[in-house]
Amino acid sequence: MKSLCIITSTKNSSAHLQECIDSVESLRNKISSIINVYHLFSDAGSTDSTLRIIAQNKSHFLKLVSLSDTSIYDAWNKSLTFALSQIENPLMFLFLGSDDVLLDDSYDFVLQSYYLFQLGFNLTSGWAYYGTSLDEKLMRIGSKLNKLLLFKSMQIANSSTIYHASLFSSSLFSLDFKICSDLDFLLSHKSVLKYSFLPCTPSFMRSGGLSSGHSIAPINESLCIKILHIHFNPFYFVLAISSYLYAITVYYGMNILHFFLG
Repeated sequence: MKSLCIITSTKNSSAHLQECIDSVESLRNKISSIINVYHLFSDAGSTDSTLRIIAQNKSHFLKLVSLSDTSIYDAWNKSLTFALSQIENPLMFLFLGSDDVLLDDSYDFVLQSYYLFQLGFNLTSGWAYYGTSLDEKLMRIGSKLNKLLLFKSMQIANSSTIYHASLFSSSLFSLDFKICSDLDFLLSHKSVLKYSFLPCTPSFMRSGGLSSGHSIAPINESLCIKILHIHFNPFYFVLAISSYLYAITVYYGMNILHFFLG
């Protein structure tokens, strides 16, 4: 039987971790006759009850892979390396934040992805709800992936994206980037991506992640990544610079507005 590996990195993540684990367990119970679902964790030195929660839920399908990492992408890479060598028939990978949860749509999303992968696709995505709580969904994010427009913006949400294992056969996430290495990975594999968008909402993402709009760092890092992949293409250059200027304008505009509004 093929396996779906759901990868979660943690650091002092106790607040919503059990909810995250329960949502994966719910999916496993629904789909276990078709696909094995593993939940893999890499922890970055938690000092709260995160490790205790993981230990309480530990099973054949829930494993703590690593107790140290240098970034979220180092954590993902360690779980990927473990899965590709230790998990039976790893076919699909999904990266779920420790504050995030899978929703009811995740069953259809995983099942449709499974069948699409048998037809030659290697990446699927859907929408994700984004907000402060499940009761107060602020917005729905994610869109159809246009490989050219990756030079403008990251269009997919990782918690609602499934990667085929073959995409990691030659390389993992670059550790040169701390916030937007997933964008670098997609641009690096742009020529081989066979993608399908599924119109469903398999996950909820809580606000406040690394690439959220509370810092200028992801704006600057994403520009560096885009410049690395432009290869002297003027169209890509215009997209990258225009999106950067727009993001910078919005960022500083919002900060000025918050300053005057107190």
